[in-house]
Amino acid sequence: MEGADKSLHSSSKHYKCQRNHWRSTSLGVSAATLHPAHGSRKTSKLHRMTWADSHGTINSMTSSLPQRRTSAATTIATLIAMASLVLVASHIVKVISRDGETAFLSANDRSRWCMITAIVDEGTFAIDGPIATPSPIKDTRRPWDTIDKVQHRGRDGQLHYYSSKPPLYPIMVAGVYAIVQAITGLTLPTHPIHTTRMMLLIVNLPVVMIWLGSCYAIVRTQTRGARTTLAAMMVAGLGVMVLPYAVSLSNHLPAAAATALVAAIYLASPTKRRLAWAFVAGLGAGFAVANELPALAMAGLWGALFVWWGWRPLVVFSVGFLIVAIAFFGTTWWAHESLKVPYAHRGNGDIVFEIESSDRPAEGQPPEVEALINKFNELDELSDADRAKWKIEESDEPNRFRLFTHNADYAIIPKSMGYEVRHWDDWYEYPGSYWQTERRGVDRGERSRLRYLFHMTLGRYGVVSLTPIWILVPLGILLGVSRGRLFGSENDDHFKRLSVATVIVTVVVFAFYMARPLIDRNYGGVSVSLRWTLWLTPLWFAFCIEPLRRMLSRRGGVVFASVLIAAGIWSVMLSIDNPWQSPWIYRWIEYMS
Repeated sequence: MEGADKSLHSSSKHYKCQRNHWRSTSLGVSAATLHPAHGSRKTSKLHRMTWADSHGTINSMTSSLPQRRTSAATTIATLIAMASLVLVASHIVKVISRDGETAFLSANDRSRWCMITAIVDEGTFAIDGPIATPSPIKDTRRPWDTIDKVQHRGRDGQLHYYSSKPPLYPIMVAGVYAIVQAITGLTLPTHPIHTTRMMLLIVNLPVVMIWLGSCYAIVRTQTRGARTTLAAMMVAGLGVMVLPYAVSLSNHLPAAAATALVAAIYLASPTKRRLAWAFVAGLGAGFAVANELPALAMAGLWGALFVWWGWRPLVVFSVGFLIVAIAFFGTTWWAHESLKVPYAHRGNGDIVFEIESSDRPAEGQPPEVEALINKFNELDELSDADRAKWKIEESDEPNRFRLFTHNADYAIIPKSMGYEVRHWDDWYEYPGSYWQTERRGVDRGERSRLRYLFHMTLGRYGVVSLTPIWILVPLGILLGVSRGRLFGSENDDHFKRLSVATVIVTVVVFAFYMARPLIDRNYGGVSVSLRWTLWLTPLWFAFCIEPLRRMLSRRGGVVFASVLIAAGIWSVMLSIDNPWQSPWIYRWIEYMS
């Protein structure tokens, strides 16, 4: 027993010594260091080596934590991006029109496809041929016809129909179509379903990739955490109303992607190849304006923001923007011999001359054709053949007549004592024009501007009601303005400036659309969202990330954030099959009533 007690005592003593050694080495301090008198030099050296090794191991472990977090965040972002691309692609491959004859989903994208077909297959911008294409099922039906068209005289002096869309982006897509046609032999007129789907996959999926990559870059400027990255990329990849427009050919997806690219470059503020990135940002800002003209307000603000990069990056940024501007106006002139976009021709042109009269013109009575011919003869002598082609018709607009000549059209407007002759500039007035008749549904316009503001924000077409995560934007902007050194002083300065710019451009855009006349207060027509504001999405997205990060640190915040994100995904999933339908809230209200 005594031997056993000694053995037990010896074991207990040995265990205590070992425990003390483990404690000391876990703190990076050896027993010999604590009690140098009890250790030899060799032991002290050995323990110092042990301390150094353990300290290096701890440093290695702690330094690897950000790398692991970044790796996890990148993996999460990649998986969500893949899910988003698969979602878009799976809907593109089954896109089909209501009549089942084409893959065009609305008058909006039909207008662009008509222009693309006319450019490649007919060598002209006039879409007379495509819109007259008869249905192979029913000869009286015109599946390519669109209400988004204008009419004006071409270079041959004859009246032709043209797409009302700015031509720059369709010309770029036409280049892709020409390559596809050369390789596969497929054409839009002969294979309108399969060719359209193939084109959408080739054109839209890379744009979606730019959108997702830019959004991830914006996230990385604020956090490397896996949880916040997951939430933010769920918003960007599945929960914003940009995605439904990826299954159709429109200007909204490229405008949003271009704005996201500029925002990502500005916030990341790369130090390497700074001039190259400034040039890309200029191209992006210009391309956003080319697709959404109200983005011109943000283009000016981008210029002001890039001042802080230095004068050289600002000059390079301006060069990139100028290149797109030249391409935009150059292609517009090429297509229409006008620097104004087609949909801007909605009134009377410059005055040519006036015809004075001693009597007040009778209501509804135009001047005599001979009087007009005599007046024009003073400017340019007319032949008898030219005179025979002249005629005057009553315009669809009150108190206006239209003069058709052999090579031009004019607006005749009765005045108090005579007539005023102006160049004809109402390209939307033509036989059967939808825009000159009694409109239906939302196209009639919203009479009350306050009601219009409500439905643009919180109502049927509301940016917040369809994507509730945007309620975090005001908080994010306040944090952006007043934040301390959260991400480094330079990054904070970028956020402060961008937050001010975002407030300005948001107010300007909403005020612009509220100030529009009744004819334009139509919520963007029949579409799943307030599509005119989609290009602002990346700016709002940038200011949701910090509020999300703070919310996700609390259990209640996780639940609330999940509800907001899920509601946005709900809106997308109910719209992804066709962006050219009323919002799901609007449809639900109509169904319930």
